[in-house]
Amino acid sequence: MKKYYGKTWAKIIVWICALVSLNLSVLFGFAVFLDVTEYVSDDFYESGSVQAAFRITAYDTIWRAYHQKEIGTVAQGYQGITLTDFSADGQKSSVLVQTGETSGKYHVQLYDYQYEPESGFINLEISEDMSEPPVFLQEAMESGSRVYTGKAAIYVSDPPGKDSVFYENWQFYQKIQPYLKAALPGLCVSAVILICAVLWLFGSAGHTADDDEIHLILIDRIPCEITALFALTLTAVLFPLAEEMVIPYTGSYPSGLRVLVPVISVCVNAGFLILMCAMLSFARRIKAKQLLSTSLIAWVLKKTGEFIRIIPLTPKVSLCAAVLFALNFIAILAAPQSLFHLAVVAADLLAAASMPVYAYFAQRLEQRTAAMSKGDLSASITGTRAPFAPSFYRDISADLDRISEGIEAAVEKQLKAERLKTELITNVSHDIRTPLTSIISYTDLLSRESDEVKKTEYLEALKRNSERLRKLSEDLIEASKASTGNIHANLEKTDLREMIEQALGEYEEKLAKAELDPVVNIKDEPLYAMADGRLLWRVMSNLLSNCVKYAQPHTRVYIDAMKQDDQHVSIVVKNISKDILNISSEELMERFVRGDASRSSEGSGLGLNIAESLCTIMNGSFEISVDGDLFKTCISLPAAE
Repeated sequence: MKKYYGKTWAKIIVWICALVSLNLSVLFGFAVFLDVTEYVSDDFYESGSVQAAFRITAYDTIWRAYHQKEIGTVAQGYQGITLTDFSADGQKSSVLVQTGETSGKYHVQLYDYQYEPESGFINLEISEDMSEPPVFLQEAMESGSRVYTGKAAIYVSDPPGKDSVFYENWQFYQKIQPYLKAALPGLCVSAVILICAVLWLFGSAGHTADDDEIHLILIDRIPCEITALFALTLTAVLFPLAEEMVIPYTGSYPSGLRVLVPVISVCVNAGFLILMCAMLSFARRIKAKQLLSTSLIAWVLKKTGEFIRIIPLTPKVSLCAAVLFALNFIAILAAPQSLFHLAVVAADLLAAASMPVYAYFAQRLEQRTAAMSKGDLSASITGTRAPFAPSFYRDISADLDRISEGIEAAVEKQLKAERLKTELITNVSHDIRTPLTSIISYTDLLSRESDEVKKTEYLEALKRNSERLRKLSEDLIEASKASTGNIHANLEKTDLREMIEQALGEYEEKLAKAELDPVVNIKDEPLYAMADGRLLWRVMSNLLSNCVKYAQPHTRVYIDAMKQDDQHVSIVVKNISKDILNISSEELMERFVRGDASRSSEGSGLGLNIAESLCTIMNGSFEISVDGDLFKTCISLPAAE
């Protein structure tokens, strides 16, 4: 059945079944009520409504017999009414009133009566026959008050004639009597169908045919307390109003049912719809996990908790102490046996029990801070998530954790900086000493050499090492400026396609000499970035120079330029390294770090670091990734229209 939860037609069918079964339950309920209360007997004249009519007639007849010596209109529809008085000795004294004939087929209802004219009191008790006087005769005569005692016999035709007040009721009884026994099973079946329909509606609440998500409607945005109050108020007003409307018709069958059944049915249907709308709204909120978010009480408690949390610890404790003191003062003035006094005693006991708990957690905080002050940053405490742990303990513990993590991160960063500084000094010393030593050596050889051919070779070596030393010095100065932000970037709209083609044109000969084949992938659409052309050219130059020095010969160099998103464009350069990349991408970004651990290549190890700094100056980013021998760099820059 769950697969039909989101189907609109299925919900309509179930709603119809629910309403039909609800109305059937009302009808069957009336029938069960009649079977249990009104028509409990198979004899029509033993039914509740007929018995009530008999008693009312007997009351009225006795009063009229002693005051007006006649029965009057109350006898209409009755075949005969006889009143008989008894004397003090229990002998039948007279027949006060007798109307109609008492022969033939009659149904007889007998009453013992006691009538006190002064007070108008009439006591009726059902009799078994007319031969014996009422059992309370002697007590009534001995009381000294004026009391009439006797028997009242009401004769009614069976079946009643058309002029009888019972005729309509008798016809109704004849019609429904065959169905009364089936009313209880019908009520059970309709009730089961109603319950199943309601459960299905609760299960399908919030589901639609579009997806499996729970969807809320407008009524679900109303605070749940207001929804519940509105539904309960309408229901509470509806049924007392219906009761007031049907009271005049209660016990009047069958004419009263023409009013009773429709009024009760309308009220039950209206109440059912109101309560179902409210309960289905709650079901949708619970399924969507938004019951608390639409609760006024939850909102008030949340705001109260937020307000209490922003209060510092000392005022918070002082406020609690003041409230507890005020409660104790009021309790002293109140009666010791009052419930308020007991509540204050309970609050005192709770406060007393919380003191050791607070002291325990405060001691644990003291132990941890003492350990941290001695340099033990790994010291930790447990129970920060315990439900009974005070809020100050959890907050301070979290702060200590952050302090410990911050100190450990700072120490690790400092150690890394010291290590890099040492490596930087070592690398700089090595890279500068190598060409400088060559220059000194070739200068000495040149001063002592007389062969012009060798002098020319020495001069070429001096020139090559001098150029290398100059290039290293310039890279070092530029890296220092870039890392400190001393380079000014003039950002403007730059055509990336043109920049890449220009860089490839400059390095075409070097790439060919290194036996590398460049492959460019750029879509035909315009591709612009907000960048400094001079700095971007230096970045591309460093990347292509890096490819020439470290890429595997007879491989391809891929250069992809694309629109990363609406705000960024990117340039990706990929190549295969000729040496094993035995260091991480983070280490490759550091200064004077090269892919070859032997440092036998001509590079300074500053190219990637300079490229990263220049991209940062242009409000972009520079990332490196290493996957086996695949070396990949990605430049991200702000897009330009």
